Amino acid sequence: MSKCKDVDQVASVFFESMEYFGLSSSIHFKLPTDSYYRHDGLAISPIEKEVYSLLEPKGRLFEFSKRMIVNDEHVSFILNNPPQDDHSLGQIRDYTAAMIEGLEGKVLELYSQSGMGSAIFELSSNIEELKSGVSQHNKLINAVMTNMMLEIAASFHLLEMTEPQELFLNGLVEKGLLELSNAENILVEIMSRLENLKLQMENVQQAASPKGLDLDESSDIDLF
Repeated sequence: MSKCKDVDQVASVFFESMEYFGLSSSIHFKLPTDSYYRHDGLAISPIEKEVYSLLEPKGRLFEFSKRMIVNDEHVSFILNNPPQDDHSLGQIRDYTAAMIEGLEGKVLELYSQSGMGSAIFELSSNIEELKSGVSQHNKLINAVMTNMMLEIAASFHLLEMTEPQELFLNGLVEKGLLELSNAENILVEIMSRLENLKLQMENVQQAASPKGLDLDESSDIDLF
């Protein structure tokens, strides 16, 4: 199950396990959206959906009409043919108690990874839009400032400015260009930090791996 990438694969692995025990079953995932699966691949009936709705609040394990539902917060499954002898039924209780915790952990992991992936995609889109916007802004500012300087230089003789006035005006324009350049550098630094943040988020997502369940004698899982 640790290799599963979505709830479809989780359901497939679950049914393989149920087949090993000779059990007919269905399963309900509540994350990221409600989805139902049957062991035979058919669509679940409205009646069975209603059964899930009614019995999921009944606690971890609930028996009804020679069936059994096993519940956790975000996943539940129904066994249609649990064994009737006490010994085998006790074993199934123990196994399903461990399985539901593993399923719950996997569903939460997939939901977390999906949310992280969406956040990374949105951040990447925002970074690209920001880059494009900054580039267009810089082109526009550079064009405006270049035209302004050319017009000022061409107008010196018409304005009959003194040399100190010309120097002052040139200095003022150059100071404005320098301040615009500094502002551009700040935006570039912000984009660089956003890129680093995106990389860190991707590294966290890649590093996230399911811990699985240790079902040896030291396990602290309550097996009823």
